[in-house]
Amino acid sequence: MESSDYRQKVEEHLEDQRRWNIAHEFDEILSDYETKPRSFPEVYTQVSRLFNHDPDLLSGFQEFLLDTYPAQNSQVLAAQAKRDEAHRRACKQQSSSPLLTLPREIRDKIWDEAILGNVVHVSSRRARWSSLGMEFFFHACRAEKGAGSLACPPGVGDHADCSTTGPSNYPDIRLACKQLLLELPDAETTFFSKTAFQFADLKTADAFLFGLSEPQRSSITHLKLAVLHNVTSDEFSDENYELWIGILNYFSNPWERKSLHMDPKPEDKPAMLREAIYFYYSGCYYENNKDRMYKRYQVGRGGRSWDVGISDLKYKGEPKLDLAMKVLTHDQAVNTWRPNFDDLSYWWSRPMLQFRQYDGLTFQLYNNEGLTSTPEFENFVAVLKERMLEPVIGPRKCMFFAGQAYGDGDQSYAACVGSN
Repeated sequence: MESSDYRQKVEEHLEDQRRWNIAHEFDEILSDYETKPRSFPEVYTQVSRLFNHDPDLLSGFQEFLLDTYPAQNSQVLAAQAKRDEAHRRACKQQSSSPLLTLPREIRDKIWDEAILGNVVHVSSRRARWSSLGMEFFFHACRAEKGAGSLACPPGVGDHADCSTTGPSNYPDIRLACKQLLLELPDAETTFFSKTAFQFADLKTADAFLFGLSEPQRSSITHLKLAVLHNVTSDEFSDENYELWIGILNYFSNPWERKSLHMDPKPEDKPAMLREAIYFYYSGCYYENNKDRMYKRYQVGRGGRSWDVGISDLKYKGEPKLDLAMKVLTHDQAVNTWRPNFDDLSYWWSRPMLQFRQYDGLTFQLYNNEGLTSTPEFENFVAVLKERMLEPVIGPRKCMFFAGQAYGDGDQSYAACVGSN
């Protein structure tokens, strides 16, 4: 087909369908190719999307492009030949690398030790255009202990040499060569599941974590949070308190949200992800349905509840949680740490008790000079960890029947089940 014939076919087809604007966009694509030649698959993909993958319109496009723009096609072929030669030289150089000549199983162990499991300091700045919201930056942690380091912010404790200034500097070794790119696990998967995320403030943590997709967010396995002492305030309207509660509510749930029938939907309000989740037996509901008692559970969130099948629940686990709280005065470091979790004055600590059968918590205090502690704080953490480990019933995670958000659960469960 002559190039003029193809062009006429496209124009007539689009005119019949009253799609004149498509013809104009097609001209813009061709004009762009004429000034900035690029590979045929890239151009074809763009045109195919424009033509809504219409086979009649796409038939003959390659011949049309070659006949109409021979000089540009020659440039594309020359650039591809140059890239192929560079790739050939790189492969030859890589084949002599001492690292890449090691057996694959040894290389995999090196990847696990040296590349995966790093700490990233996540910081944020307002995007240049306000409509874009927050812009996040990732900086590599310089602490010697890596994932075993404290949760203090950059500049404090073993993060004294860490910084979050300037552009992101978190390295991606996958870009070093094609062999590494092929051997290492998928970048997105390992970034969220094999990386410890450290946040210097709860506002950044909330914006980043709840801005992720559900698969990304649920695959996170390690969080390091630096929090201010004002989360312990009895002023429930404090912004940091609300952010603190929301993050703990989400990550204390060890079950896949899809199996709880809570998979986020576009129309859901943002607050729904941050609400406490709890299991319970409703005496009212099960009074005439005792046969369902041990087949289905009721799960609640906010003011709503529904049934879930016991066998449908899928366990994913909670992330390891490292906390570091900043205190400014000695009185703060003493008065806060009375381990009375049922006292409303210490309601800030109740959400941590949603982590059940859990031993992944570390908790430190710090001030402007560095790490600090008090006997009262050490006792508080010991009691908190002991409560988090309960109930000790075996190696498998069980459903804890709280009865309500942050509820005790024991009386609620016994009242409904009793001796049945």
